[in-house]
Amino acid sequence: MPSRLHLLALLVATALLGACSGSDSGDHPDTETGADSTPTAASETENGSESAPAAVMDSTAPPPARMTLEQAVEAARKDLVERAGSSMEAIEVVEARVVTWNDGSMGCPEPGMAYTQALVPGFFIHLRDANGDVYYHAGRSGQPFHCPEARRMPPMDPGDLG
Repeated sequence: MPSRLHLLALLVATALLGACSGSDSGDHPDTETGADSTPTAASETENGSESAPAAVMDSTAPPPARMTLEQAVEAARKDLVERAGSSMEAIEVVEARVVTWNDGSMGCPEPGMAYTQALVPGFFIHLRDANGDVYYHAGRSGQPFHCPEARRMPPMDPGDLG
């Protein structure tokens, strides 16, 4: 039976590995999470003995589905309808393309937050409605999220990848 110190070390290692893994990370509500993102933890019973793990990793769960560019555009348009009260017909798709983001912020860093320093494949979507231009960013498996103009950063230049 492992000691408490071994279990604590395992939990810390799991947390650190979880913080370093994943292709889309950051604090955006729509980033992808893999099936293996559930940490394993042991809990104590009333008498102080250790019980079985509280959560078990499920390696049989399928990975998150990858969105197509068309699906990402449609999700962004639906969000804009809800956000601004626009009609679908009034929303113009100015630009929509597959991009690579410089880091886990996906081109929309929030002040004071830290992000993984890894390239993130995703989408850049520029929409226009009666209220003006609206930008959405996403990772390939995450829902597009609105990125305010003040925080918007460009995706990588394709020439930087080679």
